[in-house]
Amino acid sequence: VLLPSPLPARPSRPALVPAPSPMVQWTTELFFRSIGEFAGIAGRTEGAGYTEPVVQVARRWYLGGRFDVVGIPSGDYLPRRYGYAASLTFAPSEFSRFRLYAQEITGTGMGSSTGAFLQTEISSGAHGAHPY
Repeated sequence: VLLPSPLPARPSRPALVPAPSPMVQWTTELFFRSIGEFAGIAGRTEGAGYTEPVVQVARRWYLGGRFDVVGIPSGDYLPRRYGYAASLTFAPSEFSRFRLYAQEITGTGMGSSTGAFLQTEISSGAHGAHPY
């Protein structure tokens, strides 16, 4: 089963660097694979993709949205499914982050599925030099 990654990309600027204007990071990816004929089953192409903007709305706050599609093109083995997600991230320092994330997955011929979680990320210990 091909499911979208639930974790948004990490903002590229340290949390404590004030932004002259809101930072926007936009990531879009498409994935395709081609499966050859096997055991009398005709070959096929399958794919998926997502797009995810993340905006720094305040000094330590980030707001993100994400749209996923699986089944490009759709077929018998990979039906078309859609995912919609939102995230709110608070970064109290460059060493920690808290993210609230919620996602809805739906598609033709299947029920909807909703998931949510609170992610905590903490960096500690020895690590390489950095600009902050």
